[in-house]
Amino acid sequence: MLTLVLLGGAVSCTKDEPLYTEQGPELTRVEVDQKGVYGGKIRFSAQVNDRLPLSTLKAQVFFDDEIVGEEVIRTKTDGTYNGEVAIPYFRNFPEKGHARIVLVAQNIKFGLTRSETPIEVGYPAPEKLFFETDGKKYEMTPTKEPFEYAVKGDFPQKPAGYFTTSPIDGSGTTLTFGYDGSSAGVRVGSTEPLPIANLKAGEYTVKFNLRTFAYAPVLELLFNGVEMQMGEGDKYSIVTNLDQESVCSFEGVGDLSSWTVDRDFFDVTDAALGRMKFLPLGGLYKVTVDAGHNYLKCEAMKSEQETGILNSDATGQAVWVIGDASIGKPTTANGASWNPEQGGLCMARIGEKKYQITLTAGVSLNPSVIDFKFFWQKTWDHGEFYGKTPADANRIHGLIATDSPLVNVSKDGNIRLQEGKSFDTGGIYRFTVDLTGGVMAAKLLVEKIGEEQLPAADIRINGQQMTQVDAENYRLDLDLKQATNLTWSGKDAFVPVWIDTNYFAPEGETIRFIPVSGLYRIEANTAQKSIVCHRIKDDGSPASINPDGSGGGLWIMGWGIGLPNQDYQPGWTPEKAYGMAEFEPRKFRLVGKAGPEKGSASGDYFRADYLDFKYFYQKGWGGEMKNPAFLEGEASLLKRDGNLKLNGVILETGATYELVIDLSKGCDKEVISFKKK
Repeated sequence: MLTLVLLGGAVSCTKDEPLYTEQGPELTRVEVDQKGVYGGKIRFSAQVNDRLPLSTLKAQVFFDDEIVGEEVIRTKTDGTYNGEVAIPYFRNFPEKGHARIVLVAQNIKFGLTRSETPIEVGYPAPEKLFFETDGKKYEMTPTKEPFEYAVKGDFPQKPAGYFTTSPIDGSGTTLTFGYDGSSAGVRVGSTEPLPIANLKAGEYTVKFNLRTFAYAPVLELLFNGVEMQMGEGDKYSIVTNLDQESVCSFEGVGDLSSWTVDRDFFDVTDAALGRMKFLPLGGLYKVTVDAGHNYLKCEAMKSEQETGILNSDATGQAVWVIGDASIGKPTTANGASWNPEQGGLCMARIGEKKYQITLTAGVSLNPSVIDFKFFWQKTWDHGEFYGKTPADANRIHGLIATDSPLVNVSKDGNIRLQEGKSFDTGGIYRFTVDLTGGVMAAKLLVEKIGEEQLPAADIRINGQQMTQVDAENYRLDLDLKQATNLTWSGKDAFVPVWIDTNYFAPEGETIRFIPVSGLYRIEANTAQKSIVCHRIKDDGSPASINPDGSGGGLWIMGWGIGLPNQDYQPGWTPEKAYGMAEFEPRKFRLVGKAGPEKGSASGDYFRADYLDFKYFYQKGWGGEMKNPAFLEGEASLLKRDGNLKLNGVILETGATYELVIDLSKGCDKEVISFKKK
């Protein structure tokens, strides 16, 4: 009884004790570096004492009144604490500037004490800068221009690389400058190769400026003698009037033999000199160079800013092809699934009210499955062709039909293969839309006009040759055992830029297979240098899930999940559905990092601020998640809202998360776990 009384008294005293105090810790013997450089570190130390238990010591960097950097040290006991805080690096900041380092000591009752130290900051002047490309490191030296470094050497035409500094401060900090894709094109910390390019290979000078981020040389491209303007990424374009049968010149990339030039618009007559003949009817056109894919394309224009359109009387400048990832130029890898602004393809106006597009099966056309439509413009809702009059007869539309034995037209106007039909791999097919009878009587002609040999790569897994699917994709079906090692070989075997680590664990020269034993299809893309995998049935079709949770084929569609990064979200397109790895019988897992929607890195499989997806029991529509429970005792980051969505949280960017779907008790008793690892 006495113990109870004493405890009661103790609780009463605790309730009366204030939770907050205005008295902060003693902050003495403060020492802070007086000078620093952008991208470097400022060293600091301070003696912290308090009658109350301590909490933290923060070192904050201020530019004017804005905090731009912070370092937090846990302070459990009285004593001297040392640390470093990073100064951020910005493009085109003052050469010499001022900042403030504010040390903030805090105790457990939120009492604060501050100490402020003004410092001088400026751009670093490292002894050396290096240009790193193709496994080689070229030392650069300062030029007469402030903060500029240069190296002269024998380089290829496109020596894709990045820049690295020698140590810039007393802490040994080094910086890298690589490609970003932003307006500046350069990001500190990136090692992605910059699109440095010269007119031709040979001896020339590479330059980089640490303050302006300017680098050289940058490709100068001329079309008909006029400089093309640089757009997003590595694209250049020009809008100009072109006459049918006129000879056009394209300068700046050397020989065109290694380039893909859109054959519907140009006939290359002299690849070495960049000469070509313009094929369609004359008019205003936009010529675009996609340097990243060595591709020259052309689009009809209505004005300098507006892409061409088709009018209701069948006049106009263009008909557009918009479809899924089964069609794209220069290859299907560029097919933007039903995204007209990114993937819309302009048909060439070869005659009055006649338009054509030419595609190669296995390169720009999927040989075994297609799905696309013809539109009146490079966007939605302003006219398209149907197979039958739509339910909303007021909708702007035309009607199209075909006698082709290869393809058919659905009532909604989708162009698909006839049942049991396919295109010959390597076959060159021309699709012509004839509008001479008006938009309500359009005719589609499909004809094979040639054949080209697709060069096959020698890629082997466990000594077995992978089968070529198209110009870039290869596959091999294997009966694999869990935890066995795979060998990756062949004269064309590449070092993967990305490999799905939910299926494979690279270990030296071998790759360990992670999922349960079964029949799998391994797919390799030589352009993207990627390796992916999914479970298949005995007939080669994608695996599915049985009512008891077996079968091995669980598929994800939706938004916020993408592999290898957020640029590859499947959306609700069945062909892009992701097959989860079965790591234990009837248990499926996806492990990856959280990243931003734009500018995500390889491995950022989850979008940090938005998830909206669900899982399916086959690759496509049909059986899907019902009413899953969340793992008992686990604070769920997800909620059920028709689909699976974030439960009012934002994931930590860069942190690794694990999604597990447990079907061990059957499809009607599934359990979900989603947690930070």
